[in-house]
Amino acid sequence: MRKRSYDYTALLAAPEPWVIPLGVIEDLDVLYFDELGEAERVLCLVDAYVREVNHGGHEYWFGTMYADYAEETAAALEAIGAPPYAAYLRRAFAVWPDGQVPEDIDEREDVITDKWLADDPDGAMKVLNAIDHEFYEHEGLDEAELGYEWIRSNPEAFGIAPEDVPTAEELKARIDAAQTKSRAELDAEPEKPEEPEVEIPETVTWRLPPRGLWITGGLGALCLLLSWWMLGRIAPLFGGLVFAAGLALIPTALLRTRWRLVMDPKGIHETRRPTIPWSHVTGCRMLSLVGLQGFEIEVTNPTGGSRVAWISRGLIGPVPPFHVFLTMVERHDAPWSPMSGLQSVRNSLGDS
Repeated sequence: MRKRSYDYTALLAAPEPWVIPLGVIEDLDVLYFDELGEAERVLCLVDAYVREVNHGGHEYWFGTMYADYAEETAAALEAIGAPPYAAYLRRAFAVWPDGQVPEDIDEREDVITDKWLADDPDGAMKVLNAIDHEFYEHEGLDEAELGYEWIRSNPEAFGIAPEDVPTAEELKARIDAAQTKSRAELDAEPEKPEEPEVEIPETVTWRLPPRGLWITGGLGALCLLLSWWMLGRIAPLFGGLVFAAGLALIPTALLRTRWRLVMDPKGIHETRRPTIPWSHVTGCRMLSLVGLQGFEIEVTNPTGGSRVAWISRGLIGPVPPFHVFLTMVERHDAPWSPMSGLQSVRNSLGDS
């Protein structure tokens, strides 16, 4: 068996007792789980089950490596003194064919993604959601106390003396003291001033950044100069093409100086493009997590069908376009809104 990496005696004396013992060997259970002793495996599996189900439910736990040891986890919950949790887990096994959880994480993830989080034909998510609700509502089990008692009852497996494990009374006193200290530190911190909310006006206008205009105009001027030199010296035909490019770029730059994007109560107005009324906005897709690359808007056409309008990043204006867009679709009752979009996602996941 691998050499023990933790001094459990020192860990049990830590000032934050709620992180001991559950969570204390989190890096071990991922990297070296198969090398742990039986008692440590019990502690790891119980820790992982409680942590992951609290994080995202039984469906989330099935998508982790810990579900490779599904039956062993249920046995560990019973061994450590948490039979209600073991019962919840065994009920969750029933959503798999013949109640057998696949040991291959890729196989489990395919089922979770392609079936449960898609149309959920077998109603697995409904079953798991009901079990999750019972799990979260369950009272009377203190996982940390069970973990301490498990270490106390298996001292040799953890290389400690039983008297070094705090009693339930000592544990409660230490937790109360640590929480009191934490609250006092929070109370001592100066309050941060609240950031003022940005008021979105009824009409907001953006223009293109000047850098792109200067680059386009500069290229046009350079093409004209090069064409004058070429026409009179070495390459008349090529010089003519460069001259034509210069003639095209300079007006383009001038037109871009007049380009504007406007959002107002009537809709979205972009220079040289048809207005998009708010009543035609049916969807939105971010092009990056924080909107720095812009976003796409799904728009229905009055004559039928739909199209996509792209709002780019880097526009010059008082407020980022995406923030204004989110406010305007809510303010003017567009078919799509942030809340309706979120609800459609929840419906597709079977969480409504």
